[in-house]
Amino acid sequence: MFARYNHGPSYDGFRTWEQVEYDNVNTDTLTGGATITITPTKLNDFRANWSRTTGTTINVLTNFDGGVPPPMSTFFPPGSPYSFGIGQATIAGVTEGTLYDNVQRQLNFVDTFSWVIGVHQLKFGIDYRRLNPTGGESANYVALTSGFNDMVQGDVSGTLLLDKFPLSVNVNSYSLFAQDTWKATNRLTLTYGLRWEINPAPESASSGLPLYAVQGIFDSNPLALGREAPWRTQFSNFAPRIGAAWQVRPKTVVRGGFGFFYDLGYGNIGDASSSYPYLRDEFNILPSPVPFDLSNPLFQPIPFSTTVTPNQGGLFAVDPNLQLPITIQWNGAIERELGTNQRLTANLHWSGCKTPSPRGQDCSTGIL
Repeated sequence: MFARYNHGPSYDGFRTWEQVEYDNVNTDTLTGGATITITPTKLNDFRANWSRTTGTTINVLTNFDGGVPPPMSTFFPPGSPYSFGIGQATIAGVTEGTLYDNVQRQLNFVDTFSWVIGVHQLKFGIDYRRLNPTGGESANYVALTSGFNDMVQGDVSGTLLLDKFPLSVNVNSYSLFAQDTWKATNRLTLTYGLRWEINPAPESASSGLPLYAVQGIFDSNPLALGREAPWRTQFSNFAPRIGAAWQVRPKTVVRGGFGFFYDLGYGNIGDASSSYPYLRDEFNILPSPVPFDLSNPLFQPIPFSTTVTPNQGGLFAVDPNLQLPITIQWNGAIERELGTNQRLTANLHWSGCKTPSPRGQDCSTGIL
């Protein structure tokens, strides 16, 4: 049995004169496992992992070169709809407040059962992973000025607002696999197996806040938001692999392998709080400057709505028949023993992939 805990704090600061942007990323992981010999020919190996990563971005004004930062009430007056804890303000190019405050959690369980039967070494297993990303609440605004005179007089000529709901999402991934290592002869060993990937669409983990799928992009329906799953679960993602090792001569071995490998395919979809309607932005250009006043309706947070309107955020559409990205790889190697303590090995590797885009973009790489 074993257990391991890791705490990895990380931060950096980026200064632009009096303004410093702090980025904090803290990672904690706890991993444990147990290997059990059931009989001389049967073995079970179990691994479990819990992980948590937090990421924040905060802008802070300093007294760089004798400067005097304005009080926080200048950016977030008492009674305004914004606050330092959940918001960021930009006025005349000066920024203060929190921009991001996100959390990612993971649970991962892997169990492998091994069984030796004669010249066969069998392996069967399951791999389960759950991701739980949470996007923090945010209420940010930018006050636009048309020139130095507007800035001095305290006037604004436009606004850029952003409002983001806190939202948690569950992303589940299931994998089943089987493998056999067969010593066909004293000089030839074959390894072959199959992995089955099942990756359902993300689900909301926040009560009363469902995920929405964009309609009208991949079909002829009107542009709208629906409460169905972003895409349909595919049950045909089988990934075969095969490899061989052949001892051509007592000092020469040739190896080769071929396999299919599926990616999760989620990208940034798991952070549903970063897309409409949970993230909404609005850009306004005024016909004439008005006094800077956060009680003005121009600065009021954008109300939550599932109605698709212009100028209130970007839509992220996913093909309901989404196919997971797949990589096809093969490799070959030859190894020659040179004397007692030296070996010479030459390897050739090639991989090709296909993305889940509508046109199925292909790519390939090779290395010798």
